[in-house]
Amino acid sequence: MARLHARRSSIANDLWEYGEEAASQAVFRLSIDDYERVLDRAYELYSDIPDGATRGMMLAKACALAAVEVLESGPRPLARKRRRVLPMPPELLQNAAAEDRHYGALKPDAVERRWPGIPTES
Repeated sequence: MARLHARRSSIANDLWEYGEEAASQAVFRLSIDDYERVLDRAYELYSDIPDGATRGMMLAKACALAAVEVLESGPRPLARKRRRVLPMPPELLQNAAAEDRHYGALKPDAVERRWPGIPTES
């Protein structure tokens, strides 16, 4: 099966933008199996283009819906229909910076540039 590749921090940000604050924190605690289920389900939602349509769902919405479905063992609408455009709250920024450090995606100085004010040491 095809799968999307999205970082937990990206999915957390998508959830937060759609008003799913609790889920945005919970996505960092998902098991590997559940995280992979989110990615698989997000791919299904994203690639499902209704008959007669020229495009499908936005990737951010597909990831948010998939995460809620896995976290709550069933689908439901997101809290917001439109994404908010405020900056991510500090606790999500800290999780995102920690994820960058853990996977070696960014060196410590780059983590500081990307996530200003977040400690670069574990």
